[in-house]
Parts: sequence; structure tokens; C-alpha cells
Amino acid sequence: MGWWSKDILGGDTPLDYQEDILNIISGGYLTERDVTAEQFENMDELFVNGKIDSIAQTKDEKSIAYQVLAVIGMRVGAKISIKLKTLMASHIRQDEWKNEDNDRRVVIGNLMDALYKYDGTTPVKINSQGLLEVYAEHKANGKTGLINK
Repeated sequence: MGWWSKDILGGDTPLDYQEDILNIISGGYLTERDVTAEQFENMDELFVNGKIDSIAQTKDEKSIAYQVLAVIGMRVGAKISIKLKTLMASHIRQDEWKNEDNDRRVVIGNLMDALYKYDGTTPVKINSQGLLEVYAEHKANGKTGLINK
């Protein structure tokens, strides 16, 4: 399908990475809709040592994968080490789309702000519209296509 919004989880690519990352964290045994903070924290060192490289190779792919990793960690309320936060931030800021689109630049800026402020004590929800929400909004506004990245 591609991308339907400029949100962090607004496309097939980040949702695929989300599934891959959740499988890595859960050891392939995801029994709930999400991992726990403890499961995420237990994998911190693995991600610091380059585990994302097993699912993302290019600069842009890694940027998206680290965006998704940050969203997962914050949404489950996991403690994220300074090393991992720094690694996430260094890849997130390399998002290529933000250089082409002001709305995407705002989304990435908001994610970076949330990550810098995040202290691991309270879960943070990063909002992303689903495909059907975006489609309904476009249809209500008389628009016909979705986003072409």
C-alpha cells in the first residue's frame, strides 16, 4: 500500500518494522498485542549493539526502524538507556522525507522532543492515524488519493 499518513506508523514499512521488532523483543512469541517494558529493557543492549541491522540495511530503512523502536519503547513505558536513546536519535534525525516535507519534519521533530523528554517512568503514546481513518478523512473532504512518498 505504501504510506497513508506522515505519522511515524503511517505506512506499511514502519508497520512491517514494528512486527519485526516485536518479534525480536518477544523472541518470536508475542502473546499479547504488545511487549512489556521489561521485555524491551532486556533487549536494550542487543539494540545498542546493532540488532536493527538484521532487519534494516539502508540509512532510510534504519531511520524508520529506529523511529519505530523509539515508539515501542515509549508506548510500553520501558526505561531506555542513554546509549540507546543516542543511537535512536542519531538515526531518527536522518529521516530523508523530513527534508522534502514540512509536515513530516514536524512529526520527526515531535518524536525527537518526546524521546529527549522521555524518562521511562510514564508510557507515552505517539499518535498515528490508521489507513481507514485517513481514508475516511480524505473521503469526507472530497479528496481521492493518499500520500505519495
